[in-house]
Amino acid sequence: MDSILTLKNVSTTFNSRDGYVKAVSGVDLDIAPGEIVGLVGETGCGKSVLGQTILRLTPSNAVTEGSIVFNGEELTGLTEEQLQEIRGRRIAYINQNPSESLDPVMNVGNQVMESIILYEKISKKAAREKAKEILKSLSFEDPETIMTKYPVELSGGMKQRIMVAMAMCGRPPFMIADEPTKGLDALIRGQVIDSLCRFIDYTHCAGLIITHDLKFARVICDRIALMYAGEIVEIAPKDELFTKPLHPYLDGLIASMPQNGMKVIEGMPCSLIDLPSGCRFHERCRYCTKQCEQIHPSMVKPSVGHEVRCNRYD
Repeated sequence: MDSILTLKNVSTTFNSRDGYVKAVSGVDLDIAPGEIVGLVGETGCGKSVLGQTILRLTPSNAVTEGSIVFNGEELTGLTEEQLQEIRGRRIAYINQNPSESLDPVMNVGNQVMESIILYEKISKKAAREKAKEILKSLSFEDPETIMTKYPVELSGGMKQRIMVAMAMCGRPPFMIADEPTKGLDALIRGQVIDSLCRFIDYTHCAGLIITHDLKFARVICDRIALMYAGEIVEIAPKDELFTKPLHPYLDGLIASMPQNGMKVIEGMPCSLIDLPSGCRFHERCRYCTKQCEQIHPSMVKPSVGHEVRCNRYD
């Protein structure tokens, strides 16, 4: 099946006071229509930057290289005006901080209605009914009351669900959700996950879910890609990733999950300014050899649909 989104050798670098930050390095990724791919890894590994890079939402000091093809169209050469036509309408982007995306001086009903009118060109009255329908589908028990509220009156989880509602309005074929459950307690986290599942069912979209939460990724995603120090180090169907993990970093992340005893991965992530030679994980790896210190591993396929970046499989 043809991919809806294809990344080839995508890199994003920032010029900082301390040097060049290599936030994303040579990422290759294909996502099929209707497929949900999770992008997981520790904070600071570059996963949010990759999501921003797709829609050119990175800061002005970022330099991106490589190819990003969406529905057969190369995005990297588009003007800002052309990208505006894609953002929201064709690729929904759900920010990890909804307070940055919601207008503080407009009630949420008008914000959802504004999105509907933008995409469907219908009357305000029809948009109000559609907004109530969408909010009800996301399990808001009293849509009428919620629509009168301003963002400051809502909890973080409710604001995140309003962002999901606004993203649903255009029925986009693709979604990027950046850390949608970050900082939420278990109950609210469950509501946001349920809202995202309903979004996917409503739009039949493909998507990239960026998260540090492995349990959440396993619930909602078809495949999961593991990121470390700016590059993908393993990718596989979700169940195989957990039952047959290949990369030592993934072993460590699985062992760090609460149900597995929350064992800490030794060492610290490497600097994205001064990347180590060889494998970027070698300083924290219990299997490290001289080869790992000297040779940067490429992605290999030990089995169908399962890829890993590790010298043990090269």
